[in-house]
Amino acid sequence: MQTAFRSLGRIAAFALAAGFPAGHAAPAFAQYAGPEFDEPDEPEPPEIEHHEVEEPEVEPPEVEEHEVEDRDVEEPEIEPPEIEQQDVEQPEIEQPEVEGTETDQPGIEEDDQDQPEIEGPDDGETVGENAGENDDGEERAAEAGEDAAEDAAGAENETAGADEIAGSPSLEEWLVDVTQEQNPEYDTDGFPVQRGEIIAADLSDAAGRLLADHGFALIETSELSAIGFRLTRLGVPAGETALTALEEARKLDRSGVYDLGHFYAAPYTASGAGGAAGSGARPGRGGAGARNLRIGMIDSGVAAGKGAALDGAAIIQKDFGSRTMVQATDHGSAVAAILSRFGVRRLVVANVFQSDGLGNFTSAETISRALDWLTAEGVAVINISLTGPRNLVLDAVVERALRRGTLIVAAAGNNGPTAPPAYPAALPGVVAVTAVDDRRRVYRYANRGPYIDFAAHGVRVAVPMGDGTLREYTGTSFSAPRVAAWLAACREDGREANTCLAMLEKAAVDLGEPGRDEVYGAGYID
Repeated sequence: MQTAFRSLGRIAAFALAAGFPAGHAAPAFAQYAGPEFDEPDEPEPPEIEHHEVEEPEVEPPEVEEHEVEDRDVEEPEIEPPEIEQQDVEQPEIEQPEVEGTETDQPGIEEDDQDQPEIEGPDDGETVGENAGENDDGEERAAEAGEDAAEDAAGAENETAGADEIAGSPSLEEWLVDVTQEQNPEYDTDGFPVQRGEIIAADLSDAAGRLLADHGFALIETSELSAIGFRLTRLGVPAGETALTALEEARKLDRSGVYDLGHFYAAPYTASGAGGAAGSGARPGRGGAGARNLRIGMIDSGVAAGKGAALDGAAIIQKDFGSRTMVQATDHGSAVAAILSRFGVRRLVVANVFQSDGLGNFTSAETISRALDWLTAEGVAVINISLTGPRNLVLDAVVERALRRGTLIVAAAGNNGPTAPPAYPAALPGVVAVTAVDDRRRVYRYANRGPYIDFAAHGVRVAVPMGDGTLREYTGTSFSAPRVAAWLAACREDGREANTCLAMLEKAAVDLGEPGRDEVYGAGYID
């Protein structure tokens, strides 16, 4: 009983503490005192929640950890480049030392820089097995070093005498310079073309009438009877450019062959003759000197002065230019002299160059007429030491000449390893020749590409001049005659053109990558 009163006393005390009036709250609260008092006792501890305290404690460490990780990652990224540079430098130093052992002659710096490009392939098995993928990068670096060294030393040490333009300016820039007085227009690649006209291959009478109805005017028609070809020059409609007129003609006559009147050139500069050939110059080996071979040339006129290499040679020349003709230049004379050295004593020369005082140039239409004349003269081999852009009409003329069994040998071009193909050398069926020096290293400004067929000596070629001195010439213009003379000797023996080409490829000394490549073609012709 006392216990029950004590319990009621606790309940009453709690009711008063909670702020309830004693007379009203006590009975109601007493009725549910047990369960309602026990339940609040249990939730009260969780009311002191520590979640709010835990969250700020977790967030700061997360921020600090990210900051530390970023710094840790940055530091090791700096070290690897230092190690890679050391790895690359070591093979670059070793390679010139190995190749340089082949010669101790003056000019070691230039020779050492040349050799990674050429001497590597000569040691094909060793380089291929040991150098691996780093060879290409090392050779490119060596080539760049060679260019810088030669430019700094002066071009006369590499190509003393008459030197073809060494890749600068580009062919299109050179043509722009020498044709300024012609007030040319330009094709989409920047090559100069005849203003206000286009040319057509085998233009039919019906197509001619259709074009005339649309404002095209006939300028000239040339019947190239030896190769069975008609070449037509057309004036463009009033108010149109050559480019827009070309597009219109091709739409009107979709089966016809039309193109612009492109210009071509043999870019070179001539220096004065020296008292004797400079060091490294070589007159060449004229082993076929007694052959009395016959060759056609498309070039400038040829001079055969007293005491020159062409003394006693039989030379037939014809001019094909329509303006101021170049009667003779060092270029054409040097090409003829090199041919003579290898047994060519009968020359049929088509002089296609004209000049307006800024330089010598020719056109696709002029070259086409010269090809037809040489075909009519019955020459088996034609040497062409000039270059320019591709022209569809000239393509068709060359194809007709080749179809008749004529062999055409052309200079590969002197605009550098990355230059676009030079024409007509790059046309299918034409024999494209690049230039190498005495050590069979490619001329550094020679064009490259899958169209290169053969290599021959064309760097510092010494040619006897009329005054008894030697003048040196460099470029693919002066390597092509060697291959042309080889083929002429083969044809003189009564062999067919295809047979001679197969024999020439068999005779070539492989250079560079094993087999045919884009630098030396099938190889070197001695």
